[in-house]
Amino acid sequence: MGARGRKSATELAAPAVRLVEPELPIELPVPPDHLSPTMQNWWRQTVADYDLEPHHLKLLEAAFARLVRELDLDEPVPSPARYMPPPSLRSNRRR
Repeated sequence: MGARGRKSATELAAPAVRLVEPELPIELPVPPDHLSPTMQNWWRQTVADYDLEPHHLKLLEAAFARLVRELDLDEPVPSPARYMPPPSLRSNRRR
């Protein structure tokens, strides 16, 4: 415990603020192999611009893969025909 009584001006003065540059990791995480070259560039830019923890990287990879699946972006474009309502989403559960 500190001493009781009045505090001196030195004790009352706020400590000087010291600005420190954030340290970047020496090596940024590499993009997943299954990404296209364009998406690998996007990955590199994202991990360079944001301070992501390892669990954020896993979420980034998993959330992106799910978006591609949910939007059916990996499916071929259907041939033009009369209007048909969009198909229901397929489940990813094992049957």
